[in-house]
Amino acid sequence: VKHISAHTRYIPIPKYPSVIEDFSFDFPEKTPIGDVLIALKSVDMLIHEVALVGQFKQTTSIRIEFAHPEKNLSREIVEPVREKLVAAIAKQFGGKLRE
Repeated sequence: VKHISAHTRYIPIPKYPSVIEDFSFDFPEKTPIGDVLIALKSVDMLIHEVALVGQFKQTTSIRIEFAHPEKNLSREIVEPVREKLVAAIAKQFGGKLRE
């Protein structure tokens, strides 16, 4: 009860739809997935949300929501961000995208 705010914060409904994609990565053993999620959020400004979907052995599934406040996202806009995500995971954590 201590942490409940008496002030209501208004967050407007987005004008433009987001793009949600699930990625599955293979990571080396004992990779800190919390650090991976934090790193993914900082890859690009279009990344709105990052969430862990599940894990099995060394495979981790991550859901990423891409959003832009001023326009619809097309495949051409999201594809370079997707490539940056995969490259960042490989460079920082040694993870590989499952195909």
